[in-house]
Amino acid sequence: MHLSEAIWKGSKLRPQGFGKYYTAAGGSCAWGAAFEGAHCGILVPHLSHQRWPVVGITSQCPLCKESNTVANLIVHLNDDHLWPREAIALWVGRMEESEDRSLPASLPASTKLDSHVGA
Repeated sequence: MHLSEAIWKGSKLRPQGFGKYYTAAGGSCAWGAAFEGAHCGILVPHLSHQRWPVVGITSQCPLCKESNTVANLIVHLNDDHLWPREAIALWVGRMEESEDRSLPASLPASTKLDSHVGA
């Protein structure tokens, strides 16, 4: 399962929260949504690259152009810009597409992403 799909699925399970994976009010941030959507338990975002390699890519915030890893930009978009988790999922999906295109064309399609994530 791609990270974008996990965020999207998890965002349907509870309201959005900020500042923590799971809030006392019952919400979840984008990372909390990803963990629930993928049914994988809590992972440390910057160490979740084995499941979701996209998190290690350096990119820019689409709003303020801050440069950071996708892992940290997910937190930034959720907590600093208050982006809906569905919008974060779409943005992450674009990063995943870029990563997928950067892999050698000789790899079988099933090897490109799904084989990395243990889905």
